Amino acid sequence: MRTFIAIEIPTSLKPKIVASQKKIAATGADIKLVELENLHYNLKFLGEIDQDKLETVKKALSGISFPAFDIHIAGIGSLPSATYIRVVWIGAKEGNQELKALAATVEDALAEIGIERDQRPFTPHLTLGRVGSAKAKDALAAAVKGLQGTDIGTARISKFVLFESKLSPKGPTYTPLLTVELK
Repeated sequence: MRTFIAIEIPTSLKPKIVASQKKIAATGADIKLVELENLHYNLKFLGEIDQDKLETVKKALSGISFPAFDIHIAGIGSLPSATYIRVVWIGAKEGNQELKALAATVEDALAEIGIERDQRPFTPHLTLGRVGSAKAKDALAAAVKGLQGTDIGTARISKFVLFESKLSPKGPTYTPLLTVELK
């Protein structure tokens, strides 16, 4: 099964995120927005794992002890650059260091059971949408620039989740497999 580990976004903050997505979509750009129920900060993508490995992963994740923390979701940007946009994301104005530390803790726990570490440095971001083509690229770049100061709000992060991701033509469906409470 295809799996990843993430932090869910509290329901109370999702309307402001969706409002930002609507502004991005209004540009006419070829962008696939992330569905409301799928908004998250990804900590680690595991990819395909079998049932035996899944149980080992669950055990390793269950052993993690990490304090709960607050994040302030703010600041829209793009990857790989402001002029060549493949992904539009929103960052964490506060709680960024805690997200990085939690991701490192997850990496360490999984490395101990033989799961390869990510080669790229972890950069906390919540994907708002993925760009499919250069259609309306200038309008999209202008919208992203105009939304850089977007302030979504603050949330208490008290858990992380191991998800299964099932892909379909309608988009991915995420099913929680394990929830780990933060202290």
